[in-house]
Order: sequence, then C-alpha cells, then structure tokens
Amino acid sequence: MLTPHTAFEKLRKIIRPQHITAFIAALVTGIIAHGYVIMNYIPNWDGFNNLYDAQNKPELGRCFLTLSCGISSYYDLPWISGLLSILYISLTAAILVQILRLTRTASCIFTGAILASFPAVTSIMGYSYTSDGYFLAMLLMTIAVYLSIQKKSGILRCVPAAGLVCIALGTYQAFLAFALMIILVWTVKYLLFDLDGEITEVTGSTPSDMKYFALCMRNFAVSFGIGFIAYIICSKVLQIVQGVTAADYQGINEVGSFSISGFISGFGRALVDFTYYYVGSLSKLGLYGLLNIFLTIILAGSIVFFIVKKKIYKEPLRLIILILAIAMMPFACFAIHFVSGGVSYHSLMIMGMSLIFVMLAVMYEQFGAPLYKWLVIVLLSVVVWNYVLIANICYRVEETSVTRSMAVLDDIADAIAEEGAQSATNLIVVGSWDENETGRFSSSSSINLPPEITGFTDGIIMTGANHFANLLNDYYGYDYRILAKATEQEYMGVHEEEIRTMPEYPENGCVSVIDNVVVIKLSGVK
Repeated sequence: MLTPHTAFEKLRKIIRPQHITAFIAALVTGIIAHGYVIMNYIPNWDGFNNLYDAQNKPELGRCFLTLSCGISSYYDLPWISGLLSILYISLTAAILVQILRLTRTASCIFTGAILASFPAVTSIMGYSYTSDGYFLAMLLMTIAVYLSIQKKSGILRCVPAAGLVCIALGTYQAFLAFALMIILVWTVKYLLFDLDGEITEVTGSTPSDMKYFALCMRNFAVSFGIGFIAYIICSKVLQIVQGVTAADYQGINEVGSFSISGFISGFGRALVDFTYYYVGSLSKLGLYGLLNIFLTIILAGSIVFFIVKKKIYKEPLRLIILILAIAMMPFACFAIHFVSGGVSYHSLMIMGMSLIFVMLAVMYEQFGAPLYKWLVIVLLSVVVWNYVLIANICYRVEETSVTRSMAVLDDIADAIAEEGAQSATNLIVVGSWDENETGRFSSSSSINLPPEITGFTDGIIMTGANHFANLLNDYYGYDYRILAKATEQEYMGVHEEEIRTMPEYPENGCVSVIDNVVVIKLSGVK
C-alpha cells in the first residue's frame, strides 16, 4: 500500500527544477499583480449578489461549478479564493513547462509570469467568488492536454483526459480555447524543433517522428471529443433533474448545436475579437498594442528564421501543418464562436491568448544570439510589468467605485429610516444611473484599458433593485424582497402618478413607501 512517505518520494522524483522555477515565478508575479484584490474585499456588481452562493448554474452550462467553488466554501472569501487561484495558475505553469519541455530559467520564469499576470486573470479576479473555480478548470484542461501527448500515449489515456475535459467545461467553458492553444503551441514547437532529433531529458525522451505527432493529435481529438460529448450529456441531464432550461445568456442555449452558416461566420467574429483584444482600439493605439505588434514581428521573424535554417520548406507536409497551426491560433483563442453564434467575448474569456506570448519564451530557448536573448528578456519584462500595472489600476479604480457606491447606499438607508420604511417587505428601483441627466453616476461593466477589462467600473455598482435589496439586507439588516416583473409592472401602473411626482436621487424624497413597497427613484419614468 502506498504510504504518504512513498508518495512524497515519488512526487519529489517527478518534480524538476524547471517546474519549480515556473511555479515560483507564477506565485510571486501573481501576488504582486493581484495581492491588492486578494487582501481586500473589492466586489463588483455581481460580487454584491454573491456574498454567499452555491454557484449551482446548470442553466449556464456550468454544471460542475458548484463543486469547483465548493473547495473554498460558497462564501465570497477573496483571501482564500485568491490564493487558490494563484496556486492553480502556478501549477498550470509548471505543467505547461513540462508539456513544452522548457529548460532555460528565463523561459520558465516568463511562462509563469505571463500566465499569472495576463489581463484575463485580472478580469477573472474581479469575480472573486468564482475565480478559484475558473482557474481550477484551466488547470484540469492543462492536465488533460498533458495526458494526451505522453510518450506512452494510448487510447486508454483518453478516458481520464476526457473526464477532466468534461469537468473543466462544466466549470467554465471558455478554457476550451486555452487547451486548443496549448496543443497548437506544442505543435509549432514540435514541428520546428523536436522533430529533428530525439530530445533526451531526465524526465524521459520525446519520440521524433510524424507517427508520434499523429498519435498525439488522435488522442487529443478523442479525449476532447469524448469530453465535450460527456459535458453536453451531463449538462442536459442536470438541467432536467433540476427543472431548468439553458439560458440564452452568452449563447449558452446554442452550445452543442451546429450550423454551417454559423460556423463560417465564426471565423469573422473570431478575427475581429482577436484583433481588438490583441492590440486594443486601433484609434487609441498605446503601449499594450505597440508591445504586442513588436512581439508579433519578432515571433514571426523567429519562426521564418528556423524554417529556413532547418530547411523545413523541403518537407511539404511538415511545413503545411506548421503554417496551419500558426494560422489557427487567432480562431482557437475564440473557439466558442464556432459552437455558439450568440456568444459575446469578454476579457475574462481570452486566457488562450496568453500562450502566444509563451511562444516567445519557446523561441528564446532555441536562439543562441545574445542580442536576441536580451531583446526577448527586455520585451517580455515590459509586457509583464504592463500587465501588473493594468491589474493594480483595475483594483484601485474598483475600490474607489465600491467606496462611492457604499456612500450612496448610506444615503438611501438614511432616507429609508426617515420614511419609517424598515417594516416594508418589498422594494423596487425606478430608472437607472445611465438615465441620469448629470451623468455623475454613470456605470459600465468594464474599465476602458487596453484591452477593455470586464469586471470593473468607475461608476456606481448598484444597477438594479436586486443590488439595492441585497446590500440593504446584508449591511443594514433589512428583509426586502424584489417584486416579480409582472407584479412590478402592475404596481407601476397603479401608482404611476405618485412615482412620477417623486424627486430623483440625490434629492430629498427620492425614497418613498407606497403601499408597503419601498420605492427608490434614480431617474424619471419613461
């Protein structure tokens, strides 16, 4: 029987210095980039609705999210979920280094640093109540890829890999793109470098022939195909068991369906999104976009250099597959477009793009020219530092937004006390901040940084009745409930004149009790 001591000894023999380097780099960078949000409670508009939630979301296709988030409890605990998130990212970095067989210290450091600081991580960290669950999905996807490309790869390895894919998709579907990007980057490295001769390391050897490559592609396709089918089945079964239907949010209800026209149009949508999230707004090109353009030029030049140096152009099959793998990357990054025509990408869904930057770390290992190596180190250092700054700017702005929002909530709570509305049972909100003529309370779902970072706002966080009700109940001890939509429409029709004559926030009288319902008026009735 395996004892703890034996297990740790086996683990010690598996772990190599390059794994530790990538792990520590991700851990340290993650703390520097995201320590602000981990050690403070800085919720966004969804965070205020998820102070405690089981995250049981079969209607969103996230049928296993409740299990993934359950590790840190169903409370929104930024310190716990944040540390788990960085741990999962760090483990992902270590496994990715093994998949790509990186050995140079700088390559391993930048792999970990890029993964931990990429803007998608910042966006996900904004939703701290699910961040650990999401990054666990990323880790499981990475392990699934790893199982698919082992030297002793066999069809039986597809079973555990498919299981991991099923759980990962049922936690957060967007990490399918991350897995696709791993296999594409691995393909580029294998065809450019590993195919020329067997690479022998302490961890074993990599076969160097197209037969092995084909075997890996087969196992990857089988693993992810079975995993995707199993995910669709589990999702549908749990929806039936719990009596819910797939929501039309983000095209969730279209996942699993297929149409030729939708698939073809996916190419255009993916290319547009890739261009935006890769360089930012072309009309406001800044450091983020310029760095990425410069990086692309160096990366493309490096690939062409090795194609010529190794005379890969004399091997048509190898060259065609290599070019296809590179050409597929913009579309793999936004793969959900091809399985759902209704999806709208946000920055928390673009983690796959981070692997484009990891490719430069791969090139670093192969070039011997000192000038090239210094250029790559400087470029990636500036890229990572820019990511760290973007993350901390987001958290600082969101903290200000939360402070402003709580000040508004204090005003509303005082008005409720003055109206003697503590005993009321229901609450409605009339109008919204966006309709306010002064624009003082404008709110959006993202900060206008390159790229646009979803999950943060510089406006007031409370955008609807559910926010006000939840916050008043949690922070002031009330027990307000929101009227059903049909009931609210009927109520508004009966009391239209009374509500119309009410002043708007922040004027006195913006809160009133009408027929045992607390009415908060933000702007005029249309």
